[in-house]
Amino acid sequence: MRYLALSILVLGSLAFFRLALAQVDVGMSEIGASVNLTQDDPRTIVARVINIAMSVLGIIAVGLILWGGFVWMTAGGQEEKIDQAKKILRNGVIGLLIILSAWGIVTFILSSLLGATNSSGGSSSCTSGQTLACGCGGGMSCIDGYWGPCLGSDCNSGGGPTSCDSNTLLPGCQAADQICATDSYCDSDSCSCQPKGQLGDSCDADAATPTCDADNNLCGEYLTCGPASCVCEGQPVITAVSPLGGFCEEDANKACISDDDCSQSCDVVTPNGTDGNLITIMGANFGVYNPESSKVLFPGDVPGVSPSVVNPECIDSWTNNQIVVTVPASSVSGPLTVVAADSQSDKTNDDIGPALPDFIANDLVRPGLCLLTPESGRLSDKVNYFGINLYSGGQAYFGDYARNVRGLDSVFANPAGLAGTSTIPNLQKGGMSSFVVSSVNGVPQKSNYVKFVKQEEPNAGPYISHFQPTTGRAGQYVTIHGGGFGGARGESKVYFGDQEASYIFPEACGSSIWKDKQIIVKVPSELSDGNYEIKVDLSGVLVTSQNANPNVFTADSDEALKSSICKISPPRGPVGTAVTLWGEYFGDLGTNGLTIFSRDKGVSGVITSDRGADRLNPNAPPQAVSGPVRVVKNGAWGNDVNFEIGTCSIDADCSGEICCPAGTYKQGRCAPTLASCYINIPRSVFEWGFDTGFGSG
Repeated sequence: MRYLALSILVLGSLAFFRLALAQVDVGMSEIGASVNLTQDDPRTIVARVINIAMSVLGIIAVGLILWGGFVWMTAGGQEEKIDQAKKILRNGVIGLLIILSAWGIVTFILSSLLGATNSSGGSSSCTSGQTLACGCGGGMSCIDGYWGPCLGSDCNSGGGPTSCDSNTLLPGCQAADQICATDSYCDSDSCSCQPKGQLGDSCDADAATPTCDADNNLCGEYLTCGPASCVCEGQPVITAVSPLGGFCEEDANKACISDDDCSQSCDVVTPNGTDGNLITIMGANFGVYNPESSKVLFPGDVPGVSPSVVNPECIDSWTNNQIVVTVPASSVSGPLTVVAADSQSDKTNDDIGPALPDFIANDLVRPGLCLLTPESGRLSDKVNYFGINLYSGGQAYFGDYARNVRGLDSVFANPAGLAGTSTIPNLQKGGMSSFVVSSVNGVPQKSNYVKFVKQEEPNAGPYISHFQPTTGRAGQYVTIHGGGFGGARGESKVYFGDQEASYIFPEACGSSIWKDKQIIVKVPSELSDGNYEIKVDLSGVLVTSQNANPNVFTADSDEALKSSICKISPPRGPVGTAVTLWGEYFGDLGTNGLTIFSRDKGVSGVITSDRGADRLNPNAPPQAVSGPVRVVKNGAWGNDVNFEIGTCSIDADCSGEICCPAGTYKQGRCAPTLASCYINIPRSVFEWGFDTGFGSG
């Protein structure tokens, strides 16, 4: 009887498992709505087949157990029949155990497969179509009952978020450090991003208790929380040294701008300088300057010279993350060392921090910077530069040697070359470097870097940040980038100087030429050769290119018309999105045209015609990022248009198009109309395969 009870219990349990498996939702309703097939997942169908097969085998096994019991009860004490009954029972139980084990393994594998392909995008449920603000100006959308990723958030360029609550719909603070900038953490008490501690700052996670609750997450990069001191501790770390390169590989005393200036190649990555030059050491944990123990050692343990020796204005040249020092006399090549006030040190060639090239001592005299005042500012603010060799004709830049923006109205007229000024151009907010290019001994030389912070601009209305291209003839498309232009042209006008632009475009371009952050116009035919300021008249509000860089457009009738784009659709989408470009001057119809996405990711395709415009149909390539898209012809291109990599959350993300809502085929993508979110479903087949692992020999 106990075997019979066991069998009933097992069968009851298996029936429960079967019901539980059949109730799993695998998201087939959307597919079933488009194709006339069963609503069930093929994996669930396979599971049912296995359930039936296992059920049959289980019934057979239980039948053997019952038969064994019957033989035993009717044995009448005969030893032979009892032995036979025992064998039947034993074999039946073993078979049932094998069946149960196999069933359990199959159930686990199928459940794991179903869970692994669940389409949820977040960790908490929500109502499909719901949106929620997140991060630094970002947003996330509810898709299929789960929160998607935080899109459009940028916490690493200054002005971080006020809140780091990852889900405001839940009670309390759902603290998430990843919402904050890299140098901040999420304080669960205030639910706001707070800056991580610097050298010597407290890192006690619970100040209410008498003991130290050391938390390394409260300390900045290259720092740990000391369990005894409960403050952030760490030795100095050198991450960069400038100026870099500018000399020939075969002769360190020969200046160069490119490889053409050298018999071998022009070095662009090695820090170098001569006696009296200023160099900048960037890093972390340099601490507070102590004149007795803080120092920079050049090769041979020769201490660097204070910049105030070469320019009295060079004060406060030692900070926690930047040191400016003068190269001492008779310096030689080798690694540099920073010794902090507590005698801890770091060398440029040790295992602490990044490995950096050795400093090269040469004879190249360069401009040098030691101080900027102010060290931060907004568009059109004046910045004072102090250093050495800042002679007449010098030009200030913001950024690095490879990617930079020219300062506006740079003036370096100090007879001794000790000072100059420049005006902040239109820059993205956040931390960066500034440097100066000045001619020394007839050779243009780059200075060392010094840190600068571009502050966030107040809401000052419409503006022009830049335009592309900066030169062209009549008929050339020009894209004006900026903000606050409005969603349609209306009565607004664009001028090159005093000559109104042309707005005659192919029919396919439609109303795409005027967006809130981008305007596309044509150079008018009446414009004479020369330099012109671009003006946008927004129904009485005049916006000019005065603060753009460059700030004038050069009309040149000798230039050829370059490839020009008037429309991109969709303006946003993930990698692989099919994009259509319309415009003019792409090339001959039927030939291949080259589309370049950001990071120089090129896609080739055949040029076709559509409603009077040239057309290309590239797919957003892998590794592309948000940024300008252009069509290249004969190695040159005209204007560009913006394309955002990522999914949309609201219609405003799509520059005049519709953000396809949850439940549509193109959910999270931009489309011209709501109806187009449901069409263009490709032919597809849902397959699920498995391999027994046995070969056929």
